[in-house]
Amino acid sequence: MADSMQQFNSEPCLAVANGRLYLAIRNWDDRMMIRSLSGHSWSKWTEIGFNGKTPSGLAMVSLDRELWVIHRGKDRRLYASVFDGVKWTEWKEIPGDGQTETQPIAVVRGRDIIVGIRGRDSKIYINTREEGRHPGGPNPPPPSRR
Repeated sequence: MADSMQQFNSEPCLAVANGRLYLAIRNWDDRMMIRSLSGHSWSKWTEIGFNGKTPSGLAMVSLDRELWVIHRGKDRRLYASVFDGVKWTEWKEIPGDGQTETQPIAVVRGRDIIVGIRGRDSKIYINTREEGRHPGGPNPPPPSRR
């Protein structure tokens, strides 16, 4: 899977959705790129979402046959886009007025997506998208301080 023509500026992230392994990363020009492995063949690199750029790495999780990518925008706020296997949603800001200078992290616990960041005040903040609370897209409640 060597990519001699590609240059990357962040650590990769991985997730499995719909029987495929997905690899996402920030490209040399801050665009977010993704490819998938099906069987023994990698797809071509494609851009995630619509016109999104990030100054740091990505977080990615899979839930309900959907692939969620979360990133820090140039304005330090968090955004998410969801891939249903066919198309990406537009980038949507994750509510809570959270800002960070670092890469977000994300995990799935049961039916909830949990996103963590280090805030600009160096404290840790957690955001949870609970099952059934926010139909129609990435919209977790405001962060709680931990």
